[in-house]
Order: sequence, then structure tokens, then C-alpha cells
Amino acid sequence: MSLCHTCEAVKRIESAKGSVFWMCTRHASDPRFPKYPPQPVRACVGWIRASPSDGLDAGPRDSRVERE
Repeated sequence: MSLCHTCEAVKRIESAKGSVFWMCTRHASDPRFPKYPPQPVRACVGWIRASPSDGLDAGPRDSRVERE
């Protein structure tokens, strides 16, 4: 699984043909982050666990992940 799937800065994009893409919303304000990062992402300096209300992973917040 990719870190993107549990990040608060991700937006899930589904095409008309059913393909799924993970867009990093941090890209809009910081060019270090690719708009559509190649998956899976194993380390990211911008990753913050999504809150349960985001509808993604409902686990506890923890920013202690591998940093690039």
C-alpha cells in the first residue's frame, strides 16, 4: 500500500473508464511534490495521516514515517 492512500493531502481521481489516480494537493503550493506521484509511495516529507472524517484510513495520526 502507498502512503498516498492514508495522506490528508490526497485526492482520489476516478476516470470515466474506471482508472483511479491519486493526486497530491500539496503540488499546488510546493513543486517538490509531483501532481500524480508514481505509486506506491514509500516515503514522503509531506505525509500526514488523514483524519477519520476524510474517509480514508481511520487510524491514529502519526507523522513518524520514513522521510526522503
